[in-house]
Amino acid sequence: MQPFHRFALVAGALMLAGCASDGTSLLSTTEQTPPPPAAETAEAPPPAAAPPSARSSTPARSTTAAKPPAQAAEKKTAKTEKQQPARQPASETASTKANSPFNGSWQFSNGQKACMMTLSTANGASGSVSASGDCWNAYSKAKGWKLQGNEMVLTDSGNQPIARMQSTGATRYDGYGAEGEPVVLVR
Repeated sequence: MQPFHRFALVAGALMLAGCASDGTSLLSTTEQTPPPPAAETAEAPPPAAAPPSARSSTPARSTTAAKPPAQAAEKKTAKTEKQQPARQPASETASTKANSPFNGSWQFSNGQKACMMTLSTANGASGSVSASGDCWNAYSKAKGWKLQGNEMVLTDSGNQPIARMQSTGATRYDGYGAEGEPVVLVR
């Protein structure tokens, strides 16, 4: 093999072995992944041998190219992403639920009687209701709430409205019950 061809072959192997990396993947601390388990490393195919035309009878440096670090990091990241489900949307949903202005205890009243109702959010515009034991008539059967336009509607287990109220303040809803009596939901 001529010296120039040998030089070109070695230079090409070095370039493929690590010079193709832009260096950012080695310095990034936010995308570090743990080393893969032994089962994953055993699955990697063996490196390809040099083509017969590149072999020479004189001893030379190895001509098999190692995988560039950037490609190896991408492969590890891809395997890690497949194994672990994305968690950010779930945490965003949880924080949205926790920060909903409807979550928590509310006092429900018709002016003569009052009881406590606990509202929780399913998706920001609807949720469930847990009425305390001192609620009366249909209100003791309140199971859900939903926003319909500018109204908050309390519903029973059959999704039938038992009260319709409109916001009259940041933590106050005034309206009418299923029997026509005025009702208030206030925090």
